[in-house]
Amino acid sequence: MNKNDMQKLNIRALWLMLLSSAIGAVFVTLLVAFSWFALSEGMPKEFLPTAKWIKTLILFIVWVYTVASPLIRYERYRYIFSDEEIRVREGLWWVKTFVVPIERLHQVEMQSGPLDQMFRFTKIIVTTAGGNGVVRFIEIDRAEELVESLKTRINSYAVKGRGKNPNAFAPKEAPVEAVNIANDTVSDVNSDDLV
Repeated sequence: MNKNDMQKLNIRALWLMLLSSAIGAVFVTLLVAFSWFALSEGMPKEFLPTAKWIKTLILFIVWVYTVASPLIRYERYRYIFSDEEIRVREGLWWVKTFVVPIERLHQVEMQSGPLDQMFRFTKIIVTTAGGNGVVRFIEIDRAEELVESLKTRINSYAVKGRGKNPNAFAPKEAPVEAVNIANDTVSDVNSDDLV
Protein backbone atom coordinates (compact mmCIF):
# COMPACT_ATOMS: atom_id res chain seq x y z
CA MET A 1 0.00 0.00 0.00
CA ASN A 2 1.37 3.43 -0.89
CA LYS A 3 0.36 6.99 0.01
CA ASN A 4 -1.62 7.38 -3.22
CA ASP A 5 -4.02 4.64 -2.11
CA MET A 6 -5.20 6.71 0.84
CA GLN A 7 -8.58 8.36 0.38
CA LYS A 8 -9.22 12.07 0.56
CA LEU A 9 -12.24 13.45 2.43
CA ASN A 10 -15.48 14.51 0.78
CA ILE A 11 -15.65 18.30 0.16
CA ARG A 12 -18.53 18.52 2.66
CA ALA A 13 -15.96 17.68 5.35
CA LEU A 14 -14.20 20.96 4.59
CA TRP A 15 -17.46 22.87 5.13
CA LEU A 16 -17.99 21.03 8.42
CA MET A 17 -14.45 21.91 9.53
CA LEU A 18 -14.98 25.56 8.53
CA LEU A 19 -18.29 25.77 10.41
CA SER A 20 -16.81 24.18 13.55
CA SER A 21 -13.85 26.53 13.41
CA ALA A 22 -16.10 29.57 12.84
CA ILE A 23 -18.23 28.71 15.88
CA GLY A 24 -15.08 28.73 18.01
CA ALA A 25 -13.93 32.00 16.44
CA VAL A 26 -17.27 33.67 17.20
CA PHE A 27 -16.87 32.78 20.88
CA VAL A 28 -13.30 34.16 20.93
CA THR A 29 -14.47 37.34 19.15
CA LEU A 30 -17.24 37.86 21.73
CA LEU A 31 -14.75 37.27 24.55
CA VAL A 32 -12.35 39.85 23.08
CA ALA A 33 -15.20 42.35 22.55
CA PHE A 34 -16.47 42.00 26.14
CA SER A 35 -12.92 42.25 27.48
CA TRP A 36 -12.34 45.36 25.38
CA PHE A 37 -15.45 47.10 26.72
CA ALA A 38 -14.58 46.15 30.30
CA LEU A 39 -10.95 47.24 30.08
CA SER A 40 -11.26 50.32 27.87
CA GLU A 41 -13.44 52.22 30.37
CA GLY A 42 -10.67 52.59 32.96
CA MET A 43 -7.76 52.68 30.52
CA PRO A 44 -5.72 55.91 30.20
CA LYS A 45 -6.36 57.66 26.86
CA GLU A 46 -2.71 57.39 25.75
CA PHE A 47 -2.95 53.56 25.80
CA LEU A 48 -6.20 53.38 23.79
CA PRO A 49 -4.59 53.44 20.29
CA THR A 50 -2.13 50.66 21.23
CA ALA A 51 -4.89 48.60 22.88
CA LYS A 52 -7.10 49.00 19.77
CA TRP A 53 -4.21 47.85 17.59
CA ILE A 54 -3.63 44.78 19.82
CA LYS A 55 -7.37 43.96 19.83
CA THR A 56 -7.50 44.22 16.03
CA LEU A 57 -4.39 42.07 15.65
CA ILE A 58 -5.83 39.37 17.94
CA LEU A 59 -9.10 39.28 15.99
CA PHE A 60 -7.24 39.21 12.67
CA ILE A 61 -5.12 36.24 13.81
CA VAL A 62 -8.18 34.41 15.15
CA TRP A 63 -10.11 34.77 11.87
CA VAL A 64 -7.12 33.93 9.64
CA TYR A 65 -6.59 30.81 11.74
CA THR A 66 -10.34 30.05 11.51
CA VAL A 67 -10.15 29.90 7.73
CA ALA A 68 -6.62 28.55 7.24
CA SER A 69 -6.61 25.67 9.75
CA PRO A 70 -9.57 23.78 8.21
CA LEU A 71 -8.08 24.20 4.73
CA ILE A 72 -4.74 22.74 5.84
CA ARG A 73 -6.34 19.95 7.89
CA TYR A 74 -8.62 19.04 4.98
CA GLU A 75 -5.70 18.83 2.53
CA ARG A 76 -3.62 16.68 4.88
CA TYR A 77 -6.34 14.29 6.10
CA ARG A 78 -6.16 10.89 4.42
CA TYR A 79 -7.37 7.44 5.44
CA ILE A 80 -7.54 3.88 4.19
CA PHE A 81 -9.20 0.68 5.36
CA SER A 82 -7.15 -2.15 3.85
CA ASP A 83 -7.30 -5.90 4.44
CA GLU A 84 -4.51 -5.69 7.02
CA GLU A 85 -4.87 -2.29 8.69
CA ILE A 86 -6.58 1.03 9.17
CA ARG A 87 -4.29 3.97 8.47
CA VAL A 88 -5.08 7.66 9.09
CA ARG A 89 -2.85 10.67 8.43
CA GLU A 90 -3.89 14.03 9.86
CA GLY A 91 -2.61 17.21 11.45
CA LEU A 92 -2.30 20.95 11.33
CA TRP A 93 1.10 21.86 12.78
CA TRP A 94 2.43 18.32 13.16
CA VAL A 95 1.28 15.59 10.80
CA LYS A 96 0.76 12.26 12.51
CA THR A 97 -0.13 8.88 11.09
CA PHE A 98 -1.73 6.15 13.13
CA VAL A 99 -1.95 2.55 12.01
CA VAL A 100 -4.23 -0.05 13.58
CA PRO A 101 -3.79 -3.69 12.50
CA ILE A 102 -7.21 -5.24 11.84
CA GLU A 103 -6.34 -8.39 13.77
CA ARG A 104 -5.74 -6.30 16.92
CA LEU A 105 -9.21 -4.73 16.96
CA HIS A 106 -11.46 -5.46 19.91
CA GLN A 107 -14.35 -3.11 19.27
CA VAL A 108 -15.69 -0.82 16.55
CA GLU A 109 -18.30 1.89 16.98
CA MET A 110 -19.74 4.90 15.18
CA GLN A 111 -20.38 8.27 16.78
CA SER A 112 -21.99 11.44 15.36
CA GLY A 113 -22.39 14.84 16.96
CA PRO A 114 -25.04 17.40 15.93
CA LEU A 115 -22.84 19.06 13.28
CA ASP A 116 -21.72 15.66 11.97
CA GLN A 117 -25.36 14.64 11.56
CA MET A 118 -26.18 17.89 9.80
CA PHE A 119 -23.48 17.18 7.21
CA ARG A 120 -24.25 13.40 7.16
CA PHE A 121 -20.87 12.38 8.60
CA THR A 122 -19.84 10.11 11.43
CA LYS A 123 -16.62 9.01 13.02
CA ILE A 124 -15.51 5.44 13.44
CA ILE A 125 -13.83 4.64 16.75
CA VAL A 126 -11.70 1.49 16.81
CA THR A 127 -10.50 0.03 20.09
CA THR A 128 -7.45 -2.16 20.63
CA ALA A 129 -5.62 -3.25 23.76
CA GLY A 130 -3.31 -0.26 23.22
CA GLY A 131 -6.05 2.38 23.04
CA ASN A 132 -8.47 3.99 20.61
CA GLY A 133 -8.14 5.26 17.07
CA VAL A 134 -10.60 7.63 15.43
CA VAL A 135 -11.36 7.98 11.73
CA ARG A 136 -13.31 11.22 11.29
CA PHE A 137 -15.53 12.66 8.57
CA ILE A 138 -16.73 9.37 7.08
CA GLU A 139 -20.05 9.50 5.23
CA ILE A 140 -22.69 7.61 7.22
CA ASP A 141 -23.54 5.05 4.51
CA ARG A 142 -19.87 4.28 3.90
CA ALA A 143 -19.18 4.10 7.64
CA GLU A 144 -21.97 1.56 8.18
CA GLU A 145 -20.47 -0.68 5.48
CA LEU A 146 -16.98 -0.34 6.96
CA VAL A 147 -18.17 -1.06 10.51
CA GLU A 148 -20.07 -4.19 9.43
CA SER A 149 -17.03 -5.41 7.50
CA LEU A 150 -14.75 -4.77 10.48
CA LYS A 151 -17.12 -6.54 12.89
CA THR A 152 -17.17 -9.58 10.60
CA ARG A 153 -13.37 -9.58 10.48
CA ILE A 154 -13.07 -9.18 14.26
CA ASN A 155 -15.42 -12.13 14.76
CA SER A 156 -13.47 -14.27 12.29
CA TYR A 157 -10.22 -13.53 14.15
CA ALA A 158 -11.93 -14.45 17.44
CA VAL A 159 -13.12 -17.77 15.96
CA LYS A 160 -9.62 -18.50 14.66
CA GLY A 161 -8.22 -17.72 18.12
CA ARG A 162 -10.64 -20.17 19.70
CA GLY A 163 -9.62 -22.79 17.14
CA LYS A 164 -6.02 -22.59 18.36
CA ASN A 165 -7.12 -22.90 21.99
CA PRO A 166 -10.64 -24.39 22.18
CA ASN A 167 -10.73 -24.09 25.98
CA ALA A 168 -9.84 -20.40 25.94
CA PHE A 169 -13.36 -19.34 26.83
CA ALA A 170 -14.42 -22.45 28.78
CA PRO A 171 -15.17 -22.09 32.50
CA LYS A 172 -12.26 -22.99 34.71
CA GLU A 173 -12.60 -26.15 36.84
CA ALA A 174 -11.35 -26.35 40.38
CA PRO A 175 -7.87 -27.84 40.62
CA VAL A 176 -7.79 -31.56 41.36
CA GLU A 177 -5.75 -31.05 44.56
CA ALA A 178 -8.42 -28.79 46.04
CA VAL A 179 -11.09 -31.42 45.39
CA ASN A 180 -8.95 -34.14 46.99
CA ILE A 181 -8.27 -32.00 50.06
CA ALA A 182 -11.98 -31.40 50.49
CA ASN A 183 -12.70 -35.16 50.17
CA ASP A 184 -9.94 -36.05 52.68
CA THR A 185 -11.37 -33.64 55.22
CA VAL A 186 -14.80 -35.14 54.97
CA SER A 187 -13.47 -38.73 55.07
CA ASP A 188 -11.39 -38.06 58.22
CA VAL A 189 -14.44 -36.97 60.17
CA ASN A 190 -16.00 -39.81 62.14
CA SER A 191 -19.74 -40.12 61.84
CA ASP A 192 -20.00 -40.49 65.67
CA ASP A 193 -18.41 -37.02 66.00
CA LEU A 194 -21.25 -35.49 64.03
CA VAL A 195 -23.92 -36.62 66.51
